[in-house]
Amino acid sequence: MLSKQKLTDEIHDAFKKGLEKEKISTSDEEEKTFKSVYTESNMAGFLADAIAKYASDAETILQPGPFLYPVPPPVLTSVDPTPPTVPAKVSDTDSTKGILTNAFNASFQAQDPSMALVSLALVSYCLTLVNFKSSIGCEALGVTTMFVPPVFLPNIAAGLAGGSLLNQSQVMASTIHASFMSCKFSGTVIKTSLGAAGPVIMSPLF
Repeated sequence: MLSKQKLTDEIHDAFKKGLEKEKISTSDEEEKTFKSVYTESNMAGFLADAIAKYASDAETILQPGPFLYPVPPPVLTSVDPTPPTVPAKVSDTDSTKGILTNAFNASFQAQDPSMALVSLALVSYCLTLVNFKSSIGCEALGVTTMFVPPVFLPNIAAGLAGGSLLNQSQVMASTIHASFMSCKFSGTVIKTSLGAAGPVIMSPLF
């Protein structure tokens, strides 16, 4: 199940890494010069990791329409007498997180506080959440659509208001979580115990 608190914690950890400094050696011991431990590119990766870890808990309910027996070829249609109600969990959120890393990088380089590129990237990233599996032998292949892309204007307001690192993390997490809660999965469910397949349409993520 998607957890806004987990996302807040992950983003907060990423932000804290951005504040880490290390001393630069100089010939003058009296002079203290520091530089950031991590680059903007590193930070982009940390934030992408935070979202991917959060998304790894995404689930949906697979309650497909009439199954086709057998598969293949479909010769008979029937309603599954025991439709699956056990949540199915997303299988992979890691392999495509580069979409998010690139977007954060581009946003940093453009110095764009609205993070419009990140918003678009999150929509694209969700489209790659294509495989869900349940514990009762159901697997679904399809596409996840984010219907409400995130708008990061509240983050700008929180920053300008001098909000703490934790507060800014909470605001960003709330924005992203609200968009993930607008996601719906559609695709084909395969039930191995029946050797059958059926459609699932617009099943919400949670």
